[in-house]
Order: sequence, then C-alpha cells, then structure tokens
Amino acid sequence: MNAEKPPQVTEQEKLEIEKELFKDSWAIRVGQSVADYKAEMEAAWNKMHPEKKETVEVVADGEESPSVREENDEQERIKAEESENKRQGDLNRVRQELGLDTLPEQISAKKNGEEKLLEKFDEFSQKALEKLKGDKDRVATYLGLQKLFQEMRRSGSREKITEYVLKESYSQKRKAEYTFDPNYEKAWNLATADDSLPRKEEGNWVFRGNFTSKERKTVTRGSLNITVTEDAVRDLDSLIKRGIIDANYKFGEPGVETEAMSRHDAVTVYFLTEPTPEAIKALSEVADKYYRGDDLLGKKISKGFYMSEFGSVSDNQARELVQKIDELDPEIGKAVKSFLTGQKGRVAMSEAQFYSVKETLNLLGIDI
Repeated sequence: MNAEKPPQVTEQEKLEIEKELFKDSWAIRVGQSVADYKAEMEAAWNKMHPEKKETVEVVADGEESPSVREENDEQERIKAEESENKRQGDLNRVRQELGLDTLPEQISAKKNGEEKLLEKFDEFSQKALEKLKGDKDRVATYLGLQKLFQEMRRSGSREKITEYVLKESYSQKRKAEYTFDPNYEKAWNLATADDSLPRKEEGNWVFRGNFTSKERKTVTRGSLNITVTEDAVRDLDSLIKRGIIDANYKFGEPGVETEAMSRHDAVTVYFLTEPTPEAIKALSEVADKYYRGDDLLGKKISKGFYMSEFGSVSDNQARELVQKIDELDPEIGKAVKSFLTGQKGRVAMSEAQFYSVKETLNLLGIDI
C-alpha cells in the first residue's frame, strides 16, 4: 500500500511560519512539505549567532559623562549595524545553500545611505569644532556647539542631520575668506545710490540692470570671481546700457555674509535672454580686468567667469522638487524645504543650493 502523501504547504501556512521564524519574505520550492520547510527554516535560524548587548559602564556618581555616553551610543550603533549586516549575510548564505533566492537589499541600501549621511555630518561637525578649538574667547561657543552635535547624533534625527549637512555643503561651496578690500564699500555706495540703471536692494544684496516681468524670465546665469570696485560697477553697468548683455547683476552688502570677500561668486549675473558671443567676450574681459580667482560652480568660460550648466531654476521648479522629495521621504523633504526657504518664506534654489541638495540626496541613494 502506498504511503500517505505528506500535507503540502499552503500560502497561509507559509505566512504563519515566516512570521514565527523570520518576519522576512521567503521563497519555497514547489511540492515541499510543511515539516521540511519549517525544518530548513529552523536550521537557517540556528546558524545565526546574534551578538550580546554589553552593559554600559557608568561613572561613580551613577551618571555617564557626555563624552562616555556619546562613545557608548556610537559603539552600540555600530554593533547594531554590524549585527544586522551579519544577520542578513547569514540569511542569504543559507538561502543560497538551500537553492532559494537571496533577500532583497533595499533595507541595507537605506542603512548604507544613512551611514554615508552620518559620516558627512561627522566630517562637517568636526571641522566646525576644529575652527573653535584653542580659542580662549570662544570656549562657551565651542562647548555649546559640541553639546548640540552630540545631541543631534544621539537623537538620530534624519531631518536635523540632513539640514545641517545641506547648509554646510552650501557653505563650503560658496563661502570664502578673501582679503578685506577698503574700496568695497565705495562700490556698494555707488551701486545703491546711482539711478542711471534700474536698481533694488533685497536681502543684503543690491541688484542693477534689466529685471524680470510676467513676460520676461531669467533664462540662465553666470558668476564672476572679481574684485568689486566702483570701476567694476561702471563697466558692468555699461554692458547693460549698451545692450551688450540683457541682464541684471547683484553683489552683497559690506559687513554681512553676502559681501564679496566672503564668497567666491562676488557677482552673479542673471540673463533675461541667452548671452551672445559678443556678451560672453565682453564679460570675459571684465572678469580678466578685475580677476580675483576661480573656485566657481558651473562651466568655466574664462578665468574668473563661469556659466550655469543647467540654466535657471524657477521658484515653481524648486517647490516641485521639495514636493517630490517629500513624497519619497517626508523627513528629508522637511529638511530640504527648510534649506531652500528664505527669510520671507520664498522657496527658491541657487546653483550652489542645487549642487548641495543633489550631493546630499545622493548620499541617501536619491537622485534628482
């Protein structure tokens, strides 16, 4: 008499076994019995050896010092990640031995992305502390900043950590420390008082030239790393007055973070029509005449003169980008929105902000 055929695995039984053993998605060979399937899964489980969690040692008064607590938190985080990586590696090796598909690596990819973000956070925060270290007049600032970084790291707030990385990435792209120019204030005074061209002051910037309207928008932009003098202002004005460039330009107010000595892009030029070869040549001559350096973003046209590689990003495009990121990851979306929102609530994106967002999101595996 034929032996009774063992019961076959049903979909419901598979789910119950998976929930009991692994809480992961497992494939199963056709025709495998419930007992065999469960035995193989138990064998896989027994091959894993999760590490034991070590007890954190405390100081005599019963409370950890901040430095000890930070070190312990970091050790626990590393151990947890190593344990998770080992667990997934063990599972995949067992699955391969059993002839099953390996587990997807989506979770690992996310963890790797967040690890890269934390590495960049640690790099930037360490540089910020190094600038203050040893300065007797800024001890309180150093200790306060150190505590803030420790709390951010301990909290694991992806929103706050991402926003900090975005801001520091932007700062490194834009900010500089050029020698103070005593004539710079004269250039500012001329630009903010002379009415031979339309002008406006906004957010510690002065803008001069042809401005946008409902019919006319910014199509692209360029950057000049030049020494801004009264003569430089007059030369740029002349290019606009003579119709060689259809644009407006801006530079920053003395004594604040927008001033030219604190930035590589001393002057930004916003074109309302695509610059002609004559316009490019004329601006190259201005850049050469007042040349200070390069270190600009975009495509190099000539020394001290670069053009945007992607044109101009409209406010609508900036808002759409924020919305897209928010749909992918709300925490990261909040960080990007905060980074791109100006003092008056306007969401906009400069060239440096674009590259900062792109590079930071790439750390997390998000491409824009």
